[in-house]
Amino acid sequence: MQRQDLWKIFQGDSILLELVRTPFWLSIVILAEQELKILDWRHLTTEARFHALLNAYIRRMLKRELPRNIYKQTSLPTDKQTISYLVRLSQQMQSESETEFLIEAIQPSWLTNRPFWYFIYKVFNRLLIGIALALSSAIPLYLTFGTLASIITALIGLCLGIATKSNTKIKTVETLKWSWRSFGKGFREGMLSGLAFAEYLAQIRSFNCYSSNSGRVGYRIQYLLNEKGVLGIIFLILGLFFGTGSGIWCGLMNGIVESSDIEEKLVPNQGIRRTATNLFTFMSIWGATVGLFLGLIPVLRLHSLDGVIPNLIVGISFGMAIGLGLGLWTLPIYSSFVAGAFCSDAAGARISNTN
Repeated sequence: MQRQDLWKIFQGDSILLELVRTPFWLSIVILAEQELKILDWRHLTTEARFHALLNAYIRRMLKRELPRNIYKQTSLPTDKQTISYLVRLSQQMQSESETEFLIEAIQPSWLTNRPFWYFIYKVFNRLLIGIALALSSAIPLYLTFGTLASIITALIGLCLGIATKSNTKIKTVETLKWSWRSFGKGFREGMLSGLAFAEYLAQIRSFNCYSSNSGRVGYRIQYLLNEKGVLGIIFLILGLFFGTGSGIWCGLMNGIVESSDIEEKLVPNQGIRRTATNLFTFMSIWGATVGLFLGLIPVLRLHSLDGVIPNLIVGISFGMAIGLGLGLWTLPIYSSFVAGAFCSDAAGARISNTN
């Protein structure tokens, strides 16, 4: 930078001199120096010089030529429009106490002036929960009790997912930590719910679910052992499998999702890429758990352990394929939906080209 006059001003302002020692602000000064009017800058206060430097940087960026392939179906936004978008973006970041703009940090709450897209996002978010509940419950029931039971269960799971008040705040999971305390809590909850569900299936299978004491876990276990003999033992073993499987799954989900963001961003969209990797990990665990249940279905239907190992292999492979498929389908839509809706006014390209 061949600007001795500008360098003298920085030497006389210790605050600005300290600021430009950082690579980020030094690059801003280098890019904006052609837009600075030194004669006017000499008589400004430090704060006014800071604002003048940022304004000069914005003017310099607005003059840059953008690649033609960015705006194929829409016209290039005017400088006034782009500045308006940047003001709106800065206001949103200030309200969220953010100092660095990241695409993965855009939240659905930023769509305040686009209520339709915010509504679509919430519906899509709840549908994902409903689909997961429907798949994880309807497939085993279809293989065990037939079409009607699976349809009813799928509809119930879908309705529960839609009715669930899910958290609409997007948080990237870039790094994973492990918490045995959270794992233990999730394992206990999953174990109890899995055992209760398996015992309920056993009562339906034995066509004796109308006893006044049938709601008690202890009575159901005693009934199966006393009245059903070997069949009851098989159902108890199956219940332990269901409970252990759901307990491990819930424990892993609780134990793994202890995350913290990476402090240093080394590549663009680093948070999205790391979150994608972790999403596939979660979906693989979910798919393997569902596959474990599918592999145990023949035990419930045939009352025999014959061929259980091949069934488990096929079931786990099938479940993991479903989990990874859902992950591949969900991630591109889920991770970019809010960013696409927010930046659809064509501000995104100019923002990204200022880096």
